[in-house]
Amino acid sequence: MEEISLIVVTQGDEAGVKQCVESCLCQDYAACEIIVVSNASLELPQTDPRLKVIVRPQTSLNELRLIGVQVATAPYVMFLEATDFLIGTTALTTLMAHMVDQQSDLLIMNVAFAQENQLIYPHPKDTTALITVNNYLLYARLYESFRRLGGNVIAKSLIGLLGAGLTTLSVQNLYLKLCQIAQRPVYDQFACYAYRLTDERSQPAFQWQVNYHVSNLAQLAAANRTREWQASIPAELTLAICVDDYSADKIAVLLYSIEANNPQGGGVIYLVHGPLAAPAKQALIALSHRLVHFRVELLPLSPVDQHLLAQISLAGNHLPHSAYYRILLPNLLPEVDRVLYLDYDTLVLGDLTTMWHSDLAGNFLGCIRDQGVTIKNGWAKNLFGPDANNYFNSGVLLMDLALLRKYGVTGYFYQFILESTKFFVLGDQDVYNLYFKDAVQYLPIENNYVTQLLESSDPAEHRELAKVTILHFLSAKKPWKDTTSYPAAMLPAMRLYRQYRQAMRTEYQLAKQVPQLTVLVLADDEHDLARCLESIYYQDYPNLAVAVLDANSQPEQVLAI
Repeated sequence: MEEISLIVVTQGDEAGVKQCVESCLCQDYAACEIIVVSNASLELPQTDPRLKVIVRPQTSLNELRLIGVQVATAPYVMFLEATDFLIGTTALTTLMAHMVDQQSDLLIMNVAFAQENQLIYPHPKDTTALITVNNYLLYARLYESFRRLGGNVIAKSLIGLLGAGLTTLSVQNLYLKLCQIAQRPVYDQFACYAYRLTDERSQPAFQWQVNYHVSNLAQLAAANRTREWQASIPAELTLAICVDDYSADKIAVLLYSIEANNPQGGGVIYLVHGPLAAPAKQALIALSHRLVHFRVELLPLSPVDQHLLAQISLAGNHLPHSAYYRILLPNLLPEVDRVLYLDYDTLVLGDLTTMWHSDLAGNFLGCIRDQGVTIKNGWAKNLFGPDANNYFNSGVLLMDLALLRKYGVTGYFYQFILESTKFFVLGDQDVYNLYFKDAVQYLPIENNYVTQLLESSDPAEHRELAKVTILHFLSAKKPWKDTTSYPAAMLPAMRLYRQYRQAMRTEYQLAKQVPQLTVLVLADDEHDLARCLESIYYQDYPNLAVAVLDANSQPEQVLAI
């Protein structure tokens, strides 16, 4: 049976100090000692041989931590704050069993809050998992257990490695440091420690710091800037679009828009795909033969790549695995130094040459801030705190593949994703923002103008569509759907997409490839007629004719064809 020292740090006058000590004494776990370290005198029953009371006047609470550890004789310690308490009589028995089972030298326990004689469990569905160098910051941001002193099991040998850190570090940074030096830190779903909430004591908040990074890319990018790294920029444009069965039949208009607006800047467009149904694959093959100025190449994922991507958990977000195809581009295109990645729901409205030649200043990516969505809805602040305005949209990325390969980023990036997906809301976009924090070059908003900005209350965010280079139909409001309920400000963008679609049909003579289908509409209400016509207009069938009949005339008259 492993021994543990419970160290209660107190000023002696906290209202709950006696309950705290009693919750320790009533534990059924025999191999424990209780050490109460105070900077003021206090009255406690000292008849229990397991209890030691040490008073050190005029000593700070941080210094009391060190005194408690010095007195402790067990190989494991747990701090307790005097206002808190252990839940039930079997808390120690359970958590020590978990510690042994997990072979952990640092066990961070789930949190419970005590408020007005009630216990509150804010994370009831948590699972026990290994804390790694990739996700410890994300655990600390999400879970209050990293911001309270008490309730976690720490190998005493780890505390010795902290040196002066035990007395100088904040609680949050103390546990972050312990996670870094521990051999096997584990987050445990079991909540056995009650953190008391009062009017004067709220939930411990995460303290943001500018130097918090989940990777070393910011440091590498800074070094590149110092030595004035100059990226190789090929003369030809190289683009990549990731497709699956859902998006395969929706990228034709995007490809047409690329060629229509870049007749002199030809190059190659890679369509990266996994397993596809036969109709989807045939659609991509047909697309690859239509463009004149750009070469279109289908780039299938290998079985190994498919297996690797299948390991990424999609729980908690609505995105498919194809959203992660782009992380493999440095390896999929080993001879390509730079690529412009586009989401399937974008539309190119201008010449891409200027964007293509953007100076990334030693950074790994060129991107555009997500002003239209995450910065406004608060998610960026939740993820980045004071750096919220730097959250970018991952739907348009100018990627320095040569630099990504130089530092072997893909493998580390993939491992980070595997170990961190439980913390994401927006899937791959959160991934890119976290891993490439402070290692990106921000480009003008015209290069990824999301349609939500069209209805922005801030005039500074408005852009004429004629001055936009890449239009992004973000969110569920897509131009290939019924737009009847869309905000009026978005309708010009939807109509522009359909104009491109009609121009594509005309240039490629798609109507001649299928029989004409005539739809007869019997109209008796103007509002219903508009809705009915919209349900026809957004159809993908390229050879439609519509005849509208007036239901109020005798006999019915043809109003329009």
